[in-house]
Amino acid sequence: MERKHFSRLLLAILFIVSFSQFPRGVDFEGYYHTLLAARSSGFAEIPYPTGQVEQGAYFQSPVLSVLYTPFTWLSPFGAKLLWAILVSIAFLGLSKKWLSSQRSRASSFFLFLLFTYPCTDVFLSGNTNVLIFMCLMSGLLPFLALALFLKPQVVLLVPFLGRRVGKIASWVLGWFLMTLVFFGPNLSLLWWRRWVEALKYYGHAAGPGRVSFQSPPAMAFRLFGEKLFLANLVGIVFAGSLLFLATRRPRAAFAFLLAALYVVTPFSWASAILFLFPLALEYLNRGEPSIPAWVFVLLYALLQKALLPRSIWEFLIEHNHHGWCLVGLITLFVLRVFEKEPNWLRGTPLLREATVPPTALSAG
Repeated sequence: MERKHFSRLLLAILFIVSFSQFPRGVDFEGYYHTLLAARSSGFAEIPYPTGQVEQGAYFQSPVLSVLYTPFTWLSPFGAKLLWAILVSIAFLGLSKKWLSSQRSRASSFFLFLLFTYPCTDVFLSGNTNVLIFMCLMSGLLPFLALALFLKPQVVLLVPFLGRRVGKIASWVLGWFLMTLVFFGPNLSLLWWRRWVEALKYYGHAAGPGRVSFQSPPAMAFRLFGEKLFLANLVGIVFAGSLLFLATRRPRAAFAFLLAALYVVTPFSWASAILFLFPLALEYLNRGEPSIPAWVFVLLYALLQKALLPRSIWEFLIEHNHHGWCLVGLITLFVLRVFEKEPNWLRGTPLLREATVPPTALSAG
C-alpha cells in the first residue's frame, strides 16, 4: 500500500472511531441544557456559579455562550450531531493543511497511536479544548482572537504573536461587541462581570485527581498529597521552560507554545493532548520515531480502560501511567528539536515576527 493511501486509511479509521462517540457528548450536553435554560429566561438567568461549585458548573465565556446558543434551537441529539459534523469538517480541513501525504508509514502509525485517544475524547466529551486547538492551528486572526475567550491561559501566546497583536486586539474587541449586540449593553456587561467573578471558582469544580486529568501538574497533585498549590507550581515550571525554549527555536516556537498550554494547568482533559500535535510533527520532521518513543506511545495507546481488567486499569491510573508516558514523549520530542545544537542557549532572545502558526510544519 502506498504511503498516502496508508495515511488516508489511518485517518479514516481515526475519524470513524472518534465520530461514533458523538451521541454521548457529555460536556457539550451540559452546555446545551445550561444555555437552553438561559435562552428560555431571555438570558436573564445567568448560569455562572456564585458560591459553592459542583462538578459540571458552567464557565464558558459570554462569547462562546453566544456562539453555542443557536444549537439550543435543535434537539439535544440534533445539536450534538451538528456540532460533531462542524468539528469533523474543521478537522479534515486542518489535516489537509498540516499532514503530509508523503509521511512514512511508521510516522503515520505513530501519530495514529498517540492521538486516537484524545480525538475520541473530543467527540465523547464535546469539551472546548478542541475549539481552542483548532482556532490556534488555523492561524487566522479572528480565530486566534476567539481562542483568548475560550481559555484564559491562551494569553501566554500573546508575546509571541509579533506584529499580529494589534490586529488580533481589533478582533478581540469585535467579539466583545458581538456580545453587546446579542445580549444588549446592560445585560451583556452583567454576563461579563459574572463570568470574571466565576473564574475564581474554576479550580473547585473538579479535582485534578480525576482520571481525565493526565498533565504533569495533575500527576504532581496525585503524587504529593493532593496539594493544588504544588500542582500549579509544577505547571508554571513546565510551561515556563517550554516558553523559554520557544525563544530559542523560532521555527519550532508554535509547537512549544501549544505544549505549554497543555502542561500549564492541572485541569487538562484527554482532548487537550491534541496541543502536543505540532511538537510531535516537529519531532517526526527530524527523523523516524526512536525505540524509546515507540515504547512510550505503545504503552500509552494500548493500555486503555476498554482493553484491560478493571483492577489493572485502576492500578495504572493510580500510578499515573498515561501521565508518565506523555512526559517521556514530550522529553524525547524536545531533545530531538535541540539535538546536535551545542549553542542552543544563545538562540534568539526575542521573537520579532509572528510564529503562530508556521507553515513549515506541513512539510516533511
